[in-house]
Amino acid sequence: MWVLYDNRTKINGEERVMLGLFSVIPFLLSVFQLYYFVYLTIWNSLAIAVVMNYIFILHNQTKIDPLTGLGNRLAYDEYMANLSHKSKLVLAVVNIDLDDFKSINNLYGHHEGDQVLRAFAGELKAVFDEIGTPIRVGGDEFIVWIRENNPVIIEQYMATLTDRVKNYNEKMGRPYQVGFSYGVTVYNDQYGDLQELVQHSDRLMYEEKQKKQVEH
Repeated sequence: MWVLYDNRTKINGEERVMLGLFSVIPFLLSVFQLYYFVYLTIWNSLAIAVVMNYIFILHNQTKIDPLTGLGNRLAYDEYMANLSHKSKLVLAVVNIDLDDFKSINNLYGHHEGDQVLRAFAGELKAVFDEIGTPIRVGGDEFIVWIRENNPVIIEQYMATLTDRVKNYNEKMGRPYQVGFSYGVTVYNDQYGDLQELVQHSDRLMYEEKQKKQVEH
């Protein structure tokens, strides 16, 4: 039960119910066995609970990107599947792509690129952990699922992220600047499914990136 409580903000409702059952049922069986003095079989129920919690922990670890600590592509797919079963979603999605990240890797090495990814992931967590789920879908591409459908509030969060990245650049004083392009789409009935929502925000992100390239 401690594992369930400790991970309460990182798992969805279905996982909480499943893990709760795996923990509570063996516990109740143990109490029942203890009441009837069946000491030798108490450990069977406790062992089941321990094993199921251990499996849950391992499953959670497979959904974490080892470099950034954010959710990975598996977490993204699972999150999409869970959301697709829900109605009346209050949701927005932000597609994010780092600007000129390939140049950082080429000029300063992949170790420096990894530092950029870790630092940017840290800023995402600092800004969105209370209201959303940031995920690294691959390379320098990120997605944030936000539990909000007010565009004004969402842009305030994005402005906060922009300010934090600017402060990071000023503090670190690197010979390059960390920047990002993004596209935001708020969920509503015009989208047939969540995939359309993600694709639309992805298009907006690439439009912003192309606009920056033309300006430079």
